[in-house]
Amino acid sequence: MLLYQQATGKTPFNEDFSRWNMDQPDAIGQLQFLADMRRNQRAAFWPAAQTEGPVTWDNGRVGSTIRGVWNSGTWRKQHPDEWDWAPYPQLAGKKRITGGRGSGLSMGSQTKAKPATWEFMKWTLSTAGQEIYLSMGASQPLTKSMATHAAWTQPTPPKNKQVALDELQYGVMHWFFAGAARFLTMFMPALNTVWNGEKTAQQMVTELTPQVTQLLADLKREFGGKI
Repeated sequence: MLLYQQATGKTPFNEDFSRWNMDQPDAIGQLQFLADMRRNQRAAFWPAAQTEGPVTWDNGRVGSTIRGVWNSGTWRKQHPDEWDWAPYPQLAGKKRITGGRGSGLSMGSQTKAKPATWEFMKWTLSTAGQEIYLSMGASQPLTKSMATHAAWTQPTPPKNKQVALDELQYGVMHWFFAGAARFLTMFMPALNTVWNGEKTAQQMVTELTPQVTQLLADLKREFGGKI
């Protein structure tokens, strides 16, 4: 939901993370539209629907999904037939974006094997390291030289692997911040009440906004004024 907000040219939170922007009319309208699509128009099954099992891309009961490149290895096993990538849907008149995130390695200050840890972290960027990640379908090329490597261009789905590379120029970072997990613990259950029809988007946002504002203030105090 928050990525959809970014796609319209808005940000889910303001610049200093002192408040969220989901209480704005356009954001509430987007949320209600998605909920109505799920429930009233049955564009997808809603959480309360009785089904034989989860309705997901992974089990073949959904025709498309928005996920990361790192799911490729799993999909090749679950969907050995042809499937492909396509650019993230764009809104007319809005800046083109693609959601981006990274899974970087870090070394803790209390690590007892710092030299070995550092060497391993450097190795993951080497040709040998990237070969493993690319062959597994767990990453996209981290360097230009690997974009033509057989580990990336292997004749397995998706056919149009170049899509992932072309879209890099439109990448925007997600809204994650220090303490974001605590926000999600609050937000996701509230969002489910809209998905299943217990509350309207307006009701949920009105109730949750003071709590989100308080959480952001608490996080700033905990993290020295910046999150």
